[in-house]
Amino acid sequence: MKTTEILAQIPHKKPFLFVDDIHEYSFEHIVGEYTFPKTADFFKGHFPEQSVVPGVLLTECAAQIGLACFGVVLTKQADLYKHLPKIFLSHSCLDFLKPVFPEQVIRVEAILDYFRFKKLSVNIKLFVDEQKVAVGKLQGMVSKN
Repeated sequence: MKTTEILAQIPHKKPFLFVDDIHEYSFEHIVGEYTFPKTADFFKGHFPEQSVVPGVLLTECAAQIGLACFGVVLTKQADLYKHLPKIFLSHSCLDFLKPVFPEQVIRVEAILDYFRFKKLSVNIKLFVDEQKVAVGKLQGMVSKN
């Protein structure tokens, strides 16, 4: 599946879509990236002297790549659902190690912890220029509707 095919199957759309590209995926992992543009409206009020990407949006970016996109890939590869699956974030625990600034490319790597009983759990790492900026775990529920 191409990035456009995966993105067409997740419920997120611009301006709340935080996925630019999916570089690779398998049954065990997914790697994607996103760049928060400096023109994004929320930067006007989030540390306006030196804008920083909010942690909640880094978490959302990680969830869109590591759960929503990965969930689409896994359910399609396993042929689990004939209709579009919905993936909902049910648990997040991220440690933020360094700030992320506008226009920095964020690489998200998710490694499968488990996918069973409609629950997807991944170990997640976020990088900027090969430096780890956040690590943790995300979990989500997969639903048919």
